[in-house]
Amino acid sequence: MSIVIEQPRPGFTERLTQRANLKHTRYGWLRLTPAYSVHLVADILNEFDLSDGVVLDPFCGTGTTALVCAERGIRADTIDINPFLVWLARTKCATYTAADLETMC
Repeated sequence: MSIVIEQPRPGFTERLTQRANLKHTRYGWLRLTPAYSVHLVADILNEFDLSDGVVLDPFCGTGTTALVCAERGIRADTIDINPFLVWLARTKCATYTAADLETMC
């Protein structure tokens, strides 16, 4: 019996890491090495019916999971030990009007 180990598809590994977030608006605001990609979160969320559910992310980091959930209208409860990352996640997930953006610039 022989074991065949398949190589991942080209670009597959990058799709799962923070590198995949760099070209996606708010997702690429901060490079955090252990961060995972928006694609991974989306793929996992696609596996479940969360129309009435809540996603718990006890280590929210840069807020990727919370932002993907917000874009889909799914409630997400998050926490992190790092206050800066909590602030960043809240800032990324906030809803901004054109007037808000004008006053920030």
